[in-house]
Amino acid sequence: MLRSLVGSEMCIRDSLEGVIHGWGVLFGAVTLAVAVLKPEVPTGFEEVTVVGVYRDMVAVGRLPAFRRLLAILMTSKFGFAAVDAILLLRLQAAGFPKKHLALMGVGVSVLGIAVPAVLSRSVAGENPFDLFSRFYRPRLALGMAAVLVVCTAPDPWSFSYIYYAEVMVVLALLTISSSAMFVGQMGLFAQISDPRLGGTYMTLLNTVANLAFKWPNSLIFFLVDLSTGVLGDGFHLWAVL
Repeated sequence: MLRSLVGSEMCIRDSLEGVIHGWGVLFGAVTLAVAVLKPEVPTGFEEVTVVGVYRDMVAVGRLPAFRRLLAILMTSKFGFAAVDAILLLRLQAAGFPKKHLALMGVGVSVLGIAVPAVLSRSVAGENPFDLFSRFYRPRLALGMAAVLVVCTAPDPWSFSYIYYAEVMVVLALLTISSSAMFVGQMGLFAQISDPRLGGTYMTLLNTVANLAFKWPNSLIFFLVDLSTGVLGDGFHLWAVL
């Protein structure tokens, strides 16, 4: 038994090492191919120095519209934090096997790739952020579906095709909504980014967006732990709120 466990852990370690190495080689090859095969096209703008770019970015940061956008980005993801950060942990605590969740993750990742391809035309117009707004409330409503899935987990745990289908549907809907919102967000970033500033403008927006995704997840663990016991399971409370 011990030998089989050690052997399986070594296989997982070797497989993970191979995956990381393979993706590293692929990223390096793609970067090299872009550098060699993609020529620089003149933009028609006058050349801007590095100091000038950052000076312009400071000026952009003072614009009221830009500050409102940053405020929206930094606060809009909190409503999804409990589901994004804790749902899978609650399913595992209920007895859902990790390997089955991993297999489901592979399935929904296909949706994560397909949704941007399907919705790419929706962000080609004048208001790409409308896509973000349209999927915001449905994604909030999915918090109740996530709580329902956790509450209806078999106790004691047993395999159920119906329950697995429920979990798969919820995970799929979460993936579709989050991918659609991401497409709308990136469409807005691409539309408002000043090409004269190169990738600096886009990098700033993406940095803020990434921070806006991470900080609610860190806070929600503390809030769920704080409210659990006094108000039942804190996950139920914050997922619905």
